[in-house]
Amino acid sequence: MIENEAIKDLMFLKEKLYNGIFQDRLNCIDLAIAALEEVQKYRQIGTVEECREAVEKQKAKKIVYESNSVFSDGFTHYRMGKCSMCDRRYNSNDDVNYCSKCGQAIRWEESEEE
Repeated sequence: MIENEAIKDLMFLKEKLYNGIFQDRLNCIDLAIAALEEVQKYRQIGTVEECREAVEKQKAKKIVYESNSVFSDGFTHYRMGKCSMCDRRYNSNDDVNYCSKCGQAIRWEESEEE
């Protein structure tokens, strides 16, 4: 990783400049090292796009019903629907809040929230 090499080079340079003559340069090097280490931490977390995508998956999207029909297996009545993101099929008796295929939060009931 480029940041690791830059940090190593800056540390080496800092050791060479540590004679007291270039004290102001040492502060700059410390700031540069801290900035590169922070960049490394953020890269471990993920990109901004990945974070946005994860937040969007947490917002529940309505199940897309395949028809207005209600089906029955003789004991219970249910409706068939699918995840609006990946088309994974569920029936209304499935006790799911997240799609098992893509991870999208899903909701069955109608609500004001989109």
